[in-house]
Amino acid sequence: MRRREFIALFGSAMVTGSLAGARAAVAQPAGKVWRIGYLSSRYGPSELSRSFVRGLRDLGYIEGQNLVVDYRFALGKNERLPELAAELVRDRVDLIATEGTPSTLAAVRTTSTIPIVFGSMQDPIEKGVVSSLAHPGGNVTGNALIGDHIKHLALLKEAVPGVSTVAFIYDPLTRPGAYGEAKLKELQDQARALNVIVRPLALRDPDQIDEVFAKLPTDTNGLLFENSAINLLAQERICTLGRSVGCRLSPRSQSSVAPAAS
Repeated sequence: MRRREFIALFGSAMVTGSLAGARAAVAQPAGKVWRIGYLSSRYGPSELSRSFVRGLRDLGYIEGQNLVVDYRFALGKNERLPELAAELVRDRVDLIATEGTPSTLAAVRTTSTIPIVFGSMQDPIEKGVVSSLAHPGGNVTGNALIGDHIKHLALLKEAVPGVSTVAFIYDPLTRPGAYGEAKLKELQDQARALNVIVRPLALRDPDQIDEVFAKLPTDTNGLLFENSAINLLAQERICTLGRSVGCRLSPRSQSSVAPAAS
């Protein structure tokens, strides 16, 4: 089973557990149709969302029978996520499934009563989403990723010893506030031990990737990418631009290509 399919199935299992909890807490009529809101930064359905639905089917929740999935896609515009989360709350969904940090934070800030299950997220405690891994508390649960970008930077340095100045392209909403500032400083401090300078460049919208590449310092000879939904949506253009400027791309950051990571 591929990693993203495992995450989708595991997330589906947690959704099932959340629905079971709701069913136990409140008496439900026989033949109830469960309504799940699916919140994502993407342009539309992806292999991840399709795997998620397949996982629910394997667990007995079937679209058109006892399940309705109400999709909300931000089309690469993370600023729309709070509005889309509010729509799901108004629609009185039984549960909200989210992809990544921006959509999860939007849901968390919109409702404290509807169960929320995030597909995967780096450092959910530090981001203030859950109280602890063992006892998340509140109405939120999901898959926690413990990621470290310095490992991928070290791989890049090993593969290309001459790399000295690396641009780190990231989404500020994936690493919000003080947490994000601390993680950027940590990455820069660790990179010095490799004799590498890391220069962060924010990418808030996949349509802005050309502007970000235009800002690359002239001495840039390496690129490191956060595994954010925004970077994933811009990946084809990123590869084209990376080749055109002659930069050497690092291995994908964090854990492979899980779209809901971060």
